[in-house]
Amino acid sequence: MSKMNTKAMKETIMINKPIVETASDTDTSDSDIPNTLQVKKPLKKTPIKKEVKKPEPAKVESDSDSDSDEEKEMKAKKRDKKHKESYKELFDRIKDNHTKNIDTTKHIGIVIEGLTKLFKESKARDKENEKLLEHLSKTHSDDMLKAANSRPKRGGNSGFKAKELPEYLLKFLRDNGQMTSDETALANPKVLSKLNTIFTERNLRKGKTIYLDKNTRKELNLSNEVCIDWNLYDDEEQVPIKFERFGKFVSRLISSFKPQEVPTYLYDFLKNNGQASVEKEVITEPQVLKKLEIIFTNRKLKNGTGFYLDKDTLKDLNLTDDVIKRWKLYDDDKQVKICSHNFEHFVNELINRK
Repeated sequence: MSKMNTKAMKETIMINKPIVETASDTDTSDSDIPNTLQVKKPLKKTPIKKEVKKPEPAKVESDSDSDSDEEKEMKAKKRDKKHKESYKELFDRIKDNHTKNIDTTKHIGIVIEGLTKLFKESKARDKENEKLLEHLSKTHSDDMLKAANSRPKRGGNSGFKAKELPEYLLKFLRDNGQMTSDETALANPKVLSKLNTIFTERNLRKGKTIYLDKNTRKELNLSNEVCIDWNLYDDEEQVPIKFERFGKFVSRLISSFKPQEVPTYLYDFLKNNGQASVEKEVITEPQVLKKLEIIFTNRKLKNGTGFYLDKDTLKDLNLTDDVIKRWKLYDDDKQVKICSHNFEHFVNELINRK
């Protein structure tokens, strides 16, 4: 009751408040007119309006806004974490992880074992390739040699007929597996190929030059006098055989130590020019070469690095037009020129010509 009376009294309380009216801001003089009025006015209660929140319409989730499977799993895991696991559950989980680790370790061991095996196999193949590469060069040379020996013989007079080889050269080729005991004759190019193979196997080749060591020179009867006579020594007292002189060197090995009969027409040419005795004798191919060089020089046929044969010389040597064309002696000016690097081959053709 007291609360209600208090409330009623508050509603009927009259406010006694002075109202001051100011004539002007500048008027400060005292006035006899009373400046206060007592007004008694009841207070009205203003009702308080409460804001009522309207319920928001429910949002319709589309398929794109719905939680993904991963998010659902994450939420499920969070809910599971909140669940306190028992001792048995924890122990089972530990046991399960340990079992999986054992299986994984076994699998890793199997993988490592497989990789180790593959690595060993790869390394073994590398070693095998190294050995095969060592034999590759030799096998290639042997195959080339067999192919050269199996080539069909060319028709006509090629100038490379098989000739009987000196005993020392036969022994050298046989001891190095390049000739059988039944073979006694070979053409110059085949001898060149076989010697080249031997020198390569003995590691005497440096680039395109072959350096003959002491043992090889001894086996080939290349004494100090012969090396000097053939002008084989270089400034360092080594015996290099350059690529462009290798054919001449082989030809000398074949014929220098083996005197032979030369054709009658050739011997008569030497005899008529004072380079052979009246009675026919056997002479070596290098001797023929030197004698012809002297004759051509005396006839003033030398020009630079070769010899230009005139008509009289061609007639004396029975060099007809057909022979000149077959031996390819004509130059661009239709002159018969014998270059210095072909002179030895030219002499060999003259000796072995029928």
